[in-house]
Amino acid sequence: MGSEMCIRDSLTGACPKCGGNVVLTVHEGAVRKYLEISKEIGERYGVSSYTRQRIELLDYDICSLFENHKVKQLGLSDFMSGSAR
Repeated sequence: MGSEMCIRDSLTGACPKCGGNVVLTVHEGAVRKYLEISKEIGERYGVSSYTRQRIELLDYDICSLFENHKVKQLGLSDFMSGSAR
């Protein structure tokens, strides 16, 4: 059982067992695609101002989430040599 999955993301961005960086596995484009669709639907069907504000807040949250996650992915040789820590 070499690989374990966590149901919940680490709030610190580090693995609770080894302290290594946790790599975000959701791609920005996959999330932004649905955000743009949500905006278009909101405009087309005239959703409430509350819903429009929630969509704008989601846009802000998505921007802040993905702008700081430019993580260098390490290879197996980095891990074996100990430079992954």
